[in-house]
Amino acid sequence: MIPEGSSIALGDSVTIEELGLIEIFRNGPYKLFDRCKQMTAEERIELMRQSLLADVLVTSTNAITKNGELVNMDCSGNRVSAMIFGPKKVIIVAGVNKVVEDLDEAFRRLKKIAPMNSKRNNHKTPCIET
Repeated sequence: MIPEGSSIALGDSVTIEELGLIEIFRNGPYKLFDRCKQMTAEERIELMRQSLLADVLVTSTNAITKNGELVNMDCSGNRVSAMIFGPKKVIIVAGVNKVVEDLDEAFRRLKKIAPMNSKRNNHKTPCIET
């Protein structure tokens, strides 16, 4: 699905990490916009901006309804914006745990997982407090 020589941007995803895709992209014939390595906040923001120019975005989603609707919430908006515009191709990697009945269930799932994701990423967002 990803031709050799392609540039790849990543959305923050435990699934992608657990599948070993980050290491495959790092060691493969690709140009990875590697958001997982250590860098300053300014470097990370610039990398996220440059990632919008990638050939391929590999990301996950917060929820997928049985009608095929993707529901997402982002701290900075870089993943959601890249899913909508920027990279030439978007590949969404998601487990069955992301599949929900409808939009109401998707938003319930968001309220449940958003604080965990923010905490995991060390973000200081209101959902961690509440």
